[in-house]
Amino acid sequence: NKVMAQGPNFCGTTRQRGPALAPVAEAMARLLAFAAAVALLGQSIFSIVRPWSTTFVPPTGRATRAQTRGRVMLQAEEKPATSSFPEAVALPLKAAGVAMSALKPVFSLEAKLQALSYDKEAIREALMAEARSAPVVVFTYSLSPFCTAATQLLESMGAKYKEVVLAPEWFLMLGEGAAKRAELGEIFGRTSMPHIFIGGRSIGGLAEGTPGLIPLYESGELEPALKKVGALPEDNPFGFFLFAGDSDPKYGQSFDQAR
Repeated sequence: NKVMAQGPNFCGTTRQRGPALAPVAEAMARLLAFAAAVALLGQSIFSIVRPWSTTFVPPTGRATRAQTRGRVMLQAEEKPATSSFPEAVALPLKAAGVAMSALKPVFSLEAKLQALSYDKEAIREALMAEARSAPVVVFTYSLSPFCTAATQLLESMGAKYKEVVLAPEWFLMLGEGAAKRAELGEIFGRTSMPHIFIGGRSIGGLAEGTPGLIPLYESGELEPALKKVGALPEDNPFGFFLFAGDSDPKYGQSFDQAR
């Protein structure tokens, strides 16, 4: 009897690793396509109300922007008249904000996948430093109509603010910008932009949050908050340093509270 040594059957069996990853890739593609569709819907809603958005551009006064390393600091040269945020603009923005907030779990997952791996502690420290580097800090996408509306409202009030542009849009984010977006989601539970900080405290986005820029404006609390942190010209220029201590306002959420 002859004993035949049986080696591996290279012809009969093959290892197929590609198909095992196919469901993951397909799920990623579907997730990105869905998020992109939602973003386009939001932009479409804003484009409808865009013709009315000029009603809260400052009727008097003039502002200049100083560009430094991708950040923008608004410096009011003359205090504009009191602005008004028309209901025709506020209602559609609120509706779009509610629709976007309902998709937070989707965007949270997408943000983590997009950011990949990063140094959480370093990114968190960078975010804290930026959020506290000016009386008002706005994290934005440069092409987002919601971010534009937020900065226009601040400009209409003559407020000084710093804009930190993370990317042109969320689907174009890479590297540090994507990591900061993901970490903002980890800390405050929101990955959408704009993300607005007043006195180092997160108030959320344009139409919703804690409580959000428009709700804070409509409640009459936005102007006092801006004055308190020294974001309005000739109003308590040292307010930001006083406010950034252990003061506990009724709105917003600090990094320490979020932890």
